[in-house]
Parts: sequence; C-alpha cells; structure tokens
Amino acid sequence: MTSPAQFAANRLNAQKSTGPRTAAGKARVAQSSLWHGLTAALLVVFDEDDADFDDFHNWLTRDLQPTGTFECSLVERIAVLSWRLRRVAKAEAALINKSARYKSGFPPPTNQAEAADTDAGTAFDQALQKMGALSRHEATIERALNRAIS
Repeated sequence: MTSPAQFAANRLNAQKSTGPRTAAGKARVAQSSLWHGLTAALLVVFDEDDADFDDFHNWLTRDLQPTGTFECSLVERIAVLSWRLRRVAKAEAALINKSARYKSGFPPPTNQAEAADTDAGTAFDQALQKMGALSRHEATIERALNRAIS
C-alpha cells in the first residue's frame, strides 16, 4: 500500500515528466517508431515503394487464392508480416556493412561487389547489441507470421 506521502511525491514527480512540449520535440517523438521500420504504423517506409508492396500482395493473393473476407484478411496479414520480415534482412545487411566500413575507415560502398568485400565477422562483433534487437524483432515477426499461416 502506498503511503500518503509517497503518493504525493509520485504525483509531483509525474508532473515533471510530461514528454515533449515543443512542436519540434513532438514531431521527433512521433517518428521514433520509424527508427528501423519494423514496428512502424506505416507499412511502406524509407526507400520502399508502394507499388512494390502492391505487386507483392497481388502475387500472394494469386498464389493463395483466398475466398471470403476472412481468408482475404489472412492473406493481407501474411503480406504485411512477410514484407516486414524482408525488411529485417535488408536492415541486417546494412548494419553489418555500415559497421564494417566504419571500423575499417573506408568510405561507404559504391557497388554490390564493394559491399560484399567487408569483414562480416568484425562488423557483427561491433554491431552485436543492435543485431540482438534486430533478431528479437525478426523472431516476433516470424511468430506472428507462423500464427497467421497456421
């Protein structure tokens, strides 16, 4: 049970932490879910294209041939989760390449061959914490996808 003094102290502390107050601060916080795009409210983010997602969704619909509203919603769920799962692989590759380039002092890669010529082991070691978070997001998306498919 909370004492009256502790309750009053909690109320006073809560008034001090009200979140961002300026328009710029509110705008910055509103974009925080877009940090990696894996939990973003928007489906198509960063360098992705709406038309690519629509094509992907249409291919799945053609392959799975849903009948009825429920099956159509399952195909939609599968498309969204699969799209996000593809984003994990892109983010992982970008993270490793960025870390390897930064560690070695090289400029960013200008082509695919240059990108493949990085030391993935060193990069993984440098980016281990970020890779762990990425892996947890991937596992969450995979579980949701498996539930949708089952």
